[in-house]
Amino acid sequence: KDPRIQITTTTSSPNNNNTTPPISDSDKQLYFADYVLHLQQAEDEKRRRIRDARRRAEKAQRDAYRSLLRSLAVDGLISPSTTSSTNTTTTRWRNIEEVVSADDRFGPVAAQGGEVPREIFEDFVEDWGDGYRRDRSFLCRLVMYGSGGKKNAGGSSGGGVKVTVDTTYEEFTKALLEAAAYSPDAYSDARRVINREEPVSSAKLYYNELLLRAKETAAAAAKSFLRGGGGG
Repeated sequence: KDPRIQITTTTSSPNNNNTTPPISDSDKQLYFADYVLHLQQAEDEKRRRIRDARRRAEKAQRDAYRSLLRSLAVDGLISPSTTSSTNTTTTRWRNIEEVVSADDRFGPVAAQGGEVPREIFEDFVEDWGDGYRRDRSFLCRLVMYGSGGKKNAGGSSGGGVKVTVDTTYEEFTKALLEAAAYSPDAYSDARRVINREEPVSSAKLYYNELLLRAKETAAAAAKSFLRGGGGG
């Protein structure tokens, strides 16, 4: 019982003129309404703290799940969304769902909603793809045109930086920096692209594209050579 609404009565006596007047019914109602409001505010504050704690926990679970996706991307199990005609390895949810769902970080996110893991995955590969497409356009210019933005002799594609089946990633990045040396801005951009790993360097992704293309070209040439009787 709230002490604010307790009523204390004072018995008057013939010798006591300082009597306390009784509290009116309207005052009692005001005190009680204030007490109820205080209880309601306390309950609302409790609910707010619970909601905030739940939101923080769910955010931490989603962050842990995104960390899982980044680790899978680093391991090469997830590829970014891209419209490049030479990159057909974009990962679809159906191709990775079994791997993802086996991890302990999947369950808490799935409990937030059946489609939440898939939606986070699709946002992840799409955002990654957006960044890669921007970087790829810059890298493509370096690879095609080389230093100074001019085609090399013959003007062939890949004239600036060539990637063969034997080219290492270190050799590729060194060639990119040499191709970008014509401009401080281009050189700075090339270093940024090479060193930024979110989750995998765009230079590494583009190198993988070019290496795959080189291997396919070499395989096709070998097959054509054998068909033409070049093997003896």
